[in-house]
Amino acid sequence: KEIDLGSRANSTIPSSSSDVTLQADGFQWMNNPPNMATSGQVTIQPNSDSFPGQYNMVMDWNSNGQIMSGLTIGKPGNAGDINYSNNLEVAGFAKFYGGAVYINGNLTSSADGDILIKTITDANTDLVIETGKVITKSAGTGTLTLQAHGRVQNRGTIQATGSGVLNVVMWSDFDDSN
Repeated sequence: KEIDLGSRANSTIPSSSSDVTLQADGFQWMNNPPNMATSGQVTIQPNSDSFPGQYNMVMDWNSNGQIMSGLTIGKPGNAGDINYSNNLEVAGFAKFYGGAVYINGNLTSSADGDILIKTITDANTDLVIETGKVITKSAGTGTLTLQAHGRVQNRGTIQATGSGVLNVVMWSDFDDSN
């Protein structure tokens, strides 16, 4: 059975501006990832200090034509890895906190708001933007901060398009060798 968080087309709740918080030390979706369908802020974080091990962030983002106004995955001090996949758009800020963070889906910010990707692991490479993946600021202004204890490996693209203005701050070694 499909899980809809926020709203569902052709239902009694066809749109939502509600904030959604999912808080647990692990999530496992049996067959279908849930549909995130709200224009509110979305927070996905561990109940304890960290996700245990790697957290695979599989979700059907921006369902029902809804674009969230902010997104936080993890929380400061989270030592569990975050493997983010599936493309998403956020009309505002996006924050990722993890031991290591792997960007395996396109991320677009289409309004004012910063993008923060922060890791706390001392691994050689602890923040990876995978091949062909794009972090985009398509409208509004914001700062992309990549803060890694080890190294940022950019195999993808970081860009500003349309009316977007993106400042980029690196707090680690940066490898753009693809």
